[in-house]
Amino acid sequence: MEISFLFNALTGLRPEEAIQSIKILHNQPDDCIKDNTILEDYKYPSFFIRRTKKAYISIVNETILGLAKQSGDNSYNAIRLLIKRKGLDMNMAF
Repeated sequence: MEISFLFNALTGLRPEEAIQSIKILHNQPDDCIKDNTILEDYKYPSFFIRRTKKAYISIVNETILGLAKQSGDNSYNAIRLLIKRKGLDMNMAF
């Protein structure tokens, strides 16, 4: 779970976009990575191209890609509820 937070912070994506990016990296790694440094988010417009903020690419390195590969298959809501059950207050959007 902490790995998802770190991936979210390092890529600058919105929380749900970071979760979707991790899922895409798990399912289709060869289709979305260019030169091991760029995640081609524009290939998935339903997740990354929004009215108010558009994410066309995400700059990554081997460490960030490793975090995505280590991360479990969690949803934003599952992470949020787990944090809440531990008595902590958080908002991944911050």
